[in-house]
Amino acid sequence: YYWQAAGLAEWLRTEAGAIERWLTRRILGGPDLSIVLSEYGRTDAETLCSRRIEVIPNFIPDPCPEFDQQVLPKRRHRQAMLRQLATEGSPASSPLDRNETDPAVLRVLFMGLGTRSKGLFDAIDAVALLNRKLAGEISPLRVQLDVAGVFWCAKERAEFDRRIQQPDLRRESDPPAGKSPASAQSSTSWVQYHGFIGGEDKRRRFLAADGFCLPTYYPAEGVPLVLIEAMAYGLPVVVTNWRSLSNLLPPDYPGIVDRQSPEQIATVFRRWLEGDMGSPLRHWYEQQFVAEKCLARMREVLSD
Repeated sequence: YYWQAAGLAEWLRTEAGAIERWLTRRILGGPDLSIVLSEYGRTDAETLCSRRIEVIPNFIPDPCPEFDQQVLPKRRHRQAMLRQLATEGSPASSPLDRNETDPAVLRVLFMGLGTRSKGLFDAIDAVALLNRKLAGEISPLRVQLDVAGVFWCAKERAEFDRRIQQPDLRRESDPPAGKSPASAQSSTSWVQYHGFIGGEDKRRRFLAADGFCLPTYYPAEGVPLVLIEAMAYGLPVVVTNWRSLSNLLPPDYPGIVDRQSPEQIATVFRRWLEGDMGSPLRHWYEQQFVAEKCLARMREVLSD
């Protein structure tokens, strides 16, 4: 078995009925080999009485091979700029029109399924909370959340559309002249929705972002590939202490928060705004999640 999701053991223990438990173990029990993505997944494999269990992390081909030469210098420059803005304020030559190139706006990327349990609404609330505090401090700094992904529930999509137009997410500046009412309304929110993205558009979003946020408590969360992608692009990340997520990051990583905790997420965003983004996670990606290393381990396990 190759386990992509997690939580089967917990479901069997807490929710499954007697017949469901019997059928699960009868049909799926006793595999010769279970390959799990993290130590957390070992419990699921043990529950099905796997004869052998191996841990091989999820992995992706390197999406940013030019990181050291091209991307890292820009990220370091951006970090220094944010640090300067936090201490000295916005330069007089930078009008605070809150457009996408405004250096005083921290761009945070959320990419994934548009649902509450992925932490989408917690990330939105964190942006509203922090921007409200910054406005009260008369600070030029702000946070924008760029949301990419699809919604599988029409009710949650409608709730999302309503939420991002509420007053606590409204930009201070007027919308650009010449825009239609619908597009102007969208442009006035600190949360921007981009729908499903892929290919070059996805790459541009990762390169343009200052940080990545996935405060998920999704019941079957395994090892999200988007989190690995964010690390490959050298972004600081904020994730929840949920399932195996905290184990995917370096020891004592400061971007781990509790579930459903917008205040803690806002605190991490505040550190990023002040230029405190820590060491790039790119090196951690190269150590743990490069496709060539993990595929070699996969071949070794399957050939034994």
